[in-house]
Amino acid sequence: MSATAVAPLTGSDAQTLVRAARRAAGAAGVPVSVTVLDAGGHLLAFHRDERAVLISGETSTAKAYTALQLNAPTADLVDLVKPDGPFHSLPTALDKPLLFIAGGVPVHRDGHLIGALGLGGGAPEQDHAFATAALGELRTARTPQEVFADHGTRLGTGDLDLISQNYTEDAVFLTPEGVLTGRQGVKEGIGRLLADLPDADWQLTPQFAGNVLFLQWTATSAAHQVTDGVDTFVFRDGLISAQTVRYTLSPRTA
Repeated sequence: MSATAVAPLTGSDAQTLVRAARRAAGAAGVPVSVTVLDAGGHLLAFHRDERAVLISGETSTAKAYTALQLNAPTADLVDLVKPDGPFHSLPTALDKPLLFIAGGVPVHRDGHLIGALGLGGGAPEQDHAFATAALGELRTARTPQEVFADHGTRLGTGDLDLISQNYTEDAVFLTPEGVLTGRQGVKEGIGRLLADLPDADWQLTPQFAGNVLFLQWTATSAAHQVTDGVDTFVFRDGLISAQTVRYTLSPRTA
């Protein structure tokens, strides 16, 4: 019987966890350090907020390591190392000490352990909540294909506010005329496109490679047409973080 291969925790996954954990902590006004380890205990990502206490870097890493070694959230292990607990000597019994304070969680994919996430800087229950929130975001992150399909649906509504919500807040929208930034820039760029091709009939040829989409397209409206449209999309955390747009607008031919 052959085992089904499980995709490992990637650098992109690790950055998703870091950003999600920082967002959760930032919303609570708590500066933190965040550590992500792969299944072998190797560092995949680390970030310490400028205002986070220095020791939080060490505690976040130790929590992640502990969650990885015992395949359990550190919040669930605290009672085990109390003086009357079954593992009371374990924190100092190993060459690399373990830290039984809430804030470390294992990361699983399809039921398999693929890494761990640790946070330090807040109260233990806060660190645990931030880590749990980050895990939830990793599990629910949309694929580029799902994002693009939803983008097409929203584009069909013509609602620029709705369309722009599929882009990151720091999105970059690049055109031959210049670079537009943020969701406001996205609305400006998409607005120009829709104004050039109102109620158009679109033909798309997408090619996905990881978090990048190369899109060739044609479009025909009542008065104009495009036969050479080329866009590139870059996806991050279930949103579009960058897009290039190039096309030649010409009068519609019969």
